[in-house]
Amino acid sequence: MAHEIFGDRALVKREPAWHRIGQVFNEPLTAVEAVTKADMTYRVESSPIVVNFRGDILPATDRALVREPTHDDPEPRIFAIVSDRYNVIQNIDIANLLDPLTKDWPVESCGALQHGKTMFLSLDAGEAEVAGEGIKQYFAVTDTKDGKSSLRIMFTPVRTVCMNTLIAGISEATLSVKLVHRSSLPDEMQFYTQLMLNMRKAQASVISKFEEM
Repeated sequence: MAHEIFGDRALVKREPAWHRIGQVFNEPLTAVEAVTKADMTYRVESSPIVVNFRGDILPATDRALVREPTHDDPEPRIFAIVSDRYNVIQNIDIANLLDPLTKDWPVESCGALQHGKTMFLSLDAGEAEVAGEGIKQYFAVTDTKDGKSSLRIMFTPVRTVCMNTLIAGISEATLSVKLVHRSSLPDEMQFYTQLMLNMRKAQASVISKFEEM
């Protein structure tokens, strides 16, 4: 299916998404509350790999990214084979890093795709008006645990509710940062999140001054 939602793990504010899957909410939620409410707290772990060669069990240097069983997908699911340098960041840890931003930008949507391999979480970054035209912006984070994709932080005018809109949101992003899955990922995400928050506030101030002129 085009939406690729994992089960019913989609949470959207005010109005339902086109696929009618998941939950609609109206009350303000923190990022942690949203990820928990959307049932996205499952873990993906980097597990050692062994090789059975003619009956001999040999250790391998690479590791497997494995999602733990869930109530609706009760078998562990292997997402990718990665090097021992790959650092997994859990959905709930991403939410914790975004929580401070929800004081200014409320949660707009979150969801899990591709059996939980991909997650997205977007915040309502408000609307700027230039020459009488409103420009809607969302602050979004998406992460795919496949050994190849980077965690992405972006501003986009597209409301993310599924795989199609996630792809469109990435394509239309007005500002985007990609972070590699290495040991410094949490610190880098915190740094760039704060940097983009400051840039967005500065942009809003500049637009306001242009409007006054």
